[in-house]
Amino acid sequence: MQGNPPLIETMNALRLRISHAVSGEHYRLNGRNTLPSNRLFFVVAAAGGDYIRRWRDGAERETMPLLAGGIYFIPKDVQLEYNFVGGLGIAAIHFNLEHIAGWDVFNGHGRFHEWLGEPELAGATHRLIAAEPSLDRVLRAQGTILELASRLLEGKGVETRRLQDVRAKYAPLLGRLEARADAQVTVEELAGLMGLSRDALSKSFKKDFGAPLKTFLTRLLVQKAAERLIYTDMKAKDVAAELRFNNEYYFSKFFKKHKGLSPAQFRAAMR
Repeated sequence: MQGNPPLIETMNALRLRISHAVSGEHYRLNGRNTLPSNRLFFVVAAAGGDYIRRWRDGAERETMPLLAGGIYFIPKDVQLEYNFVGGLGIAAIHFNLEHIAGWDVFNGHGRFHEWLGEPELAGATHRLIAAEPSLDRVLRAQGTILELASRLLEGKGVETRRLQDVRAKYAPLLGRLEARADAQVTVEELAGLMGLSRDALSKSFKKDFGAPLKTFLTRLLVQKAAERLIYTDMKAKDVAAELRFNNEYYFSKFFKKHKGLSPAQFRAAMR
């Protein structure tokens, strides 16, 4: 009997993180936002007129009506406009699926996806999210997310193999970021872990990841901060302390530079 080390390595490296799960009947609600998490909508009832719309560069790019029995995927970092008419029955899950810390498998995915005519799966997921959590229900909910993700990623084996190679090459660096990625991490520290000079690591990292290491660290830190502001009630000073900024002022200045809004403004805009 032959083993399959690459399969085991990939399964152990994948991390599914759920940041939000809610179900119920929505009354009239509309708005627009961009989240650092992928989203799945499971629609069990719709009166008509409900829709989601993708925007980019100030222009409408894609519109989907929300239909009963439909399941809808919205990738991370995409500007979503939503319009919910009274009586929409929907469950929503926000998640990230990462093979490498800060590298979601749907990075750059860009487009919405819909599965129509799936009332049983939509209804079952709606009930799972509404029910009191138990291990079997949690596992079924996770299984649904992973099944839908597998449909979206079908045929992308080459990308998986490349990520395996990159993960092996940068194992000390990635291990450090997965254990603790905060404002105190420096390129010099990571270069030391890799046994390379700062310049050599930066050059190699940019070639393999398509972005400078400093940019990668900044994006990871902004994402962690945004998730805490959106999905928790942590005060800005507590987010700053957890992510090891020198103080709240410096954290607010950093966040506004990269998101265009102060932490308080960002939280208000996303909720």
